[in-house]
Amino acid sequence: FGLRCEGCHRPVGGSFPDQPERTALAIRRVSAAIGAVILLGVAALLGYPFLLTPAFEVTTPSGTYSAVLPGTHHLVDRDAVPFDTPAGRVDAVIAMSVNDRASVAMYGILAFPVPGSADLGDEEKRARVLEGALEDAASNVGCKLSGTLPAALGDVAGLEGVFRGESQGRPVNGRARAFILGGDAVLLLFAGHDPSVPDDPSGLAFLDSLAAAPPGAR
Repeated sequence: FGLRCEGCHRPVGGSFPDQPERTALAIRRVSAAIGAVILLGVAALLGYPFLLTPAFEVTTPSGTYSAVLPGTHHLVDRDAVPFDTPAGRVDAVIAMSVNDRASVAMYGILAFPVPGSADLGDEEKRARVLEGALEDAASNVGCKLSGTLPAALGDVAGLEGVFRGESQGRPVNGRARAFILGGDAVLLLFAGHDPSVPDDPSGLAFLDSLAAAPPGAR
């Protein structure tokens, strides 16, 4: 399309750039594309949260509980599931992220209302609830809890423990940590296949990143 000179057949009226201009334009476009790729690569290496860290949280009527995923995990599944506790079955909300190519393959956060939470002023009773939650979480992934250790979130006491077992013919090793916050039991866990996973720095950092916010706070 466009007007052309009858003698030389070149376009007239400035509708088409000549060859040098077209070459320069192509170079600018390629340079811009390369620059964009480099910026994305640098952002990935630096671990910018908006690229690598999706929101990882669960919400109950009592609050919102969140933790920070490492850059190896990008997809998050959320669900409401029944969860067995020492006081009976309750409805729990859970968020989970899985990447089986990473050393720590799975991260999870779960919260549920503690039945009879108004009666949990007794430390021994709270410890039994937390230990039961850890045992049930381990059992749900085909594992057994191998003892517990004290944990803390600020001035709130909790429990954590290592679990090991097998699921679908593959070894499972991980660590879980549980607290009672308000009227909720909140549990974080991570797991993988290698026996060293319970001491993985990324997994431990995930447990340490737990934060709680009251209802409606953002």
